[in-house]
Amino acid sequence: MILADIVSPGDTVVDATCGNGHDSLFLASLIGAEGRLISMDVQDGAVAATSAGLASGSIVPRYQVILTSHERLSEVVDQDGKVSAVVFNLGYLPGGDKSLITRAESTVNGLMQATELIRPSGAVLVTVYAGHDGGRDEAEAVDQFISSLNPKRFSIARHQWLSRSSKSPYVLIIQRKG
Repeated sequence: MILADIVSPGDTVVDATCGNGHDSLFLASLIGAEGRLISMDVQDGAVAATSAGLASGSIVPRYQVILTSHERLSEVVDQDGKVSAVVFNLGYLPGGDKSLITRAESTVNGLMQATELIRPSGAVLVTVYAGHDGGRDEAEAVDQFISSLNPKRFSIARHQWLSRSSKSPYVLIIQRKG
């Protein structure tokens, strides 16, 4: 719902951790054939799955699927201030090797870059998984980073189920004020 309110046909969007490609396919449906999608991941299998899903989709925007880390976001995306949305799904690739996880340092670096790439009223959405080995450290680093953002430039929301374990996933929405 959040992405559908922010992203329009023809926009540029980024899936910074494309995994199995589900977010990329959803983003493609929002931007349509005239939009631009950049999907990235550090795992060959994720890049292959996302590429295959996009190639077989009914709506095919201009897209790139790149084997690289989200900490190289600004090197890959040359759209400072023009990106509508950047999506991060942290943790490990579902169905993949659980020892290959996103890490605090690279994630915070990627988030710093993402907040500069988004346009006014654009957003960075981050799904944080703290319940796996290394997840708590990454969650703490991400929370510390977002608390350092200037509230005059960004509105920040956290969606978390309070009736579940503190290890349950939560979503952060960082919207650039326009």
